[in-house]
Amino acid sequence: MTQGAVVRRSKAELLALGAFAALCVLVPLVPGRVMLGPIPLDAVTLSAPLVLALSIPFLRRLGANRIPFSPLELPALVFLGITLISVVFSEGVLSSALTWTRYATYILLLVVASAVAMRPENRRLLTWTVALTSLATVAQAAYQFARPDALAKSFAFSAEVGARVTGSFGNPNSYSEYLVLAFALTLSLALAEKDWRRWSAVAILLAQSCALVLTYTRGSWLALGLGVLVAALMIDWRLAGAFVLAGGGLLSIVPGAMQRLTSIFASEGGASVRLPLWNLAVEMFRLHPWTGVGLGGYVTALMAQIKATPSMLPAGVTPMNAHNSFLTLAAETGIFGIAAFVWFVVCTVRSCFTYAKKLVRGSAAWLINAALSVGVIGYTANALTDNSFQNPRAAVFYWLLLGLMCANAAQADGGETQGATGAWPAFRAKVARVLLGRGAEGAADLEPWGERR
Repeated sequence: MTQGAVVRRSKAELLALGAFAALCVLVPLVPGRVMLGPIPLDAVTLSAPLVLALSIPFLRRLGANRIPFSPLELPALVFLGITLISVVFSEGVLSSALTWTRYATYILLLVVASAVAMRPENRRLLTWTVALTSLATVAQAAYQFARPDALAKSFAFSAEVGARVTGSFGNPNSYSEYLVLAFALTLSLALAEKDWRRWSAVAILLAQSCALVLTYTRGSWLALGLGVLVAALMIDWRLAGAFVLAGGGLLSIVPGAMQRLTSIFASEGGASVRLPLWNLAVEMFRLHPWTGVGLGGYVTALMAQIKATPSMLPAGVTPMNAHNSFLTLAAETGIFGIAAFVWFVVCTVRSCFTYAKKLVRGSAAWLINAALSVGVIGYTANALTDNSFQNPRAAVFYWLLLGLMCANAAQADGGETQGATGAWPAFRAKVARVLLGRGAEGAADLEPWGERR
């Protein structure tokens, strides 16, 4: 990340960059949802489309050949195409169509973020925005833990545990998923910055870690641990032991944390609660294997099925979401939809290692890629035990992180923004030229994006 450089930005670039920065602030800090008829209005549904719209002037200034190519685009588009079928066959077509639009918006955010963040200074600004905003949520979480009276009845696990903090998210699971991604982005600062900025990032990492532990969300603990372990092995295997010791030390000093972690397979809570919910999702997939019940329609379809077949609900189980993003999507989109989504997820994880091989070992870009891999791997693992991809306020940062990772690799590759050959990249380039044109000629502010071809 370039420090102390004089950056020349056009008004269009400033508009796009400001829009992304505003999203990074508003989504975690503005809770709540208002229904406009069947349309939910919240920080994500309002800000994400606005960010895309405000980025159009800058995209047209860039032109098609300066937009980084991402290997994630094709599987993402295949997923969108297949899931349109589930929308058609859904009982709530409008609701399912709105959910499909949300996924389409995420994918566009990935592509647009990779373009806006091609300039290293832009990536740095957006990353610091996420890190500093996360501190505001940590402060709120600290207040909640200091005054647990309002949360103790709902979230106490033992006499040692005062409260599960929720930050500004209102739910400990959702908040922990956001913290996993914020941690990865802040880690990239700790690895790439220098002097007091690096130590500031380290301090933020410690604050995020404390807040994450205080959510008492075991799935997110283990998911982040897996992501950090993989990243440590990518950088230097000796770091893995240090991270394990640091994580274990933090859990040991937080009241009730070790008890919470070891209760995963207890008779109450943990797997005993998740397994019946997973079995219900598998049963819904079995009943609708080809088209699914429609994107976003799982809970509604499940309740209708239980009403028609009460015997499918195990005794003592409260029907709710599946607490597994992959099983939820399987039930919602059918076998072809979940296959496409798994393809996309595999490509995201593979990109972590593909970019690591392409980048110069030991360079700032290489370290940043390893840090962002923590978020990709951690969030994916988290989705096995919770509804990570169905939680818009956290998920939007997953797609933003993917865009920053793509930009980091593309910019470090000598300005080669296309980065691939073949039928799909060629078709993609033609479509982009039709939509965006050739871009501005000889614009000095576009130098970091490399030469046009």
